[in-house]
Amino acid sequence: MKDKSNIFVNEDFRLRLEEQTKKLSNNLVIYSAFVKINALKWLADLIPSSTKVQIIARWQVNDLVVNASDIEAYSFCKNMGWRFGIQNTLHSKVFIFDKTTIFVGSANLTDRGLSISKNGNIEIGTILDANIQDISKLDKLAADVIWLNDNLFEQ
Repeated sequence: MKDKSNIFVNEDFRLRLEEQTKKLSNNLVIYSAFVKINALKWLADLIPSSTKVQIIARWQVNDLVVNASDIEAYSFCKNMGWRFGIQNTLHSKVFIFDKTTIFVGSANLTDRGLSISKNGNIEIGTILDANIQDISKLDKLAADVIWLNDNLFEQ
C-alpha cells in the first residue's frame, strides 16, 4: 500500500526532492538558511541544464565561521550559472519548483539536512501545490535579497 501521508521525514523528503528536481522545466528557487557545497553538488547532478536556479541563504559571518555554510557556495553557484543571494535574517527552508510546487520543511540545503550523508538530521517537510498567492508572498521575500557578484563577494 502506497503511503498517502503529506508529511515526509528524512530520506522520504530527499527522495521526493530528487523526483521533483529531475522534472524541472524552468526554474528552481531555494531559500535555505545554511548551504553546503556537497549539497549543491548533489543538486547540480539532478537539475536539467536549462533550468534557471536561484539559491538564497542567510550566510551570516558566524554561519561561515562555524562551518554551518560554506564560503565556496557562491563560487560554485556562479560557475553553474546560478544566482546566489543573501537574506541575513533568513531561517526558512523552502524549495520552489517551476512556481507550481513548493517543498516546505526543516531541511537546510546541507548534507545533513537532506540526508545525503550518513549522519543526517531528523528533518520533516511537506509538499504543496502552489497558488498565485503563495508565489506572490514568496516573490516579495526576494525583494530583500542581496544578490552576490564578485565585487560584493570580495568585500
